[in-house]
Amino acid sequence: MSTSAFAVNCTPEIKFSCTVPRMVDLIEAHRLTGLSIPFLRHKFRAGELVGVRCGVSNNGKILLNFDKLVEYLNCHREQLESEPEYITGQIHPVKI
Repeated sequence: MSTSAFAVNCTPEIKFSCTVPRMVDLIEAHRLTGLSIPFLRHKFRAGELVGVRCGVSNNGKILLNFDKLVEYLNCHREQLESEPEYITGQIHPVKI
């Protein structure tokens, strides 16, 4: 008996409908958006930007998902400074 007679194609055909994200490093993200590299790094470390670190765990290059970065910039609005709520009994600045 030959083993090829029992060979059956067991791998199902899988079709992917997603696209590969555009990944950019911090320098390219800085050039494209005008945001500072330390700001981008801080937001990545805080988990606010989607990306991956390539290479050594702490010293690897950070690659950001550029589409998610643009989405973050379009959705994120700077909160207006309102009058802070003061707790009685604490020192706080007084407008003169």
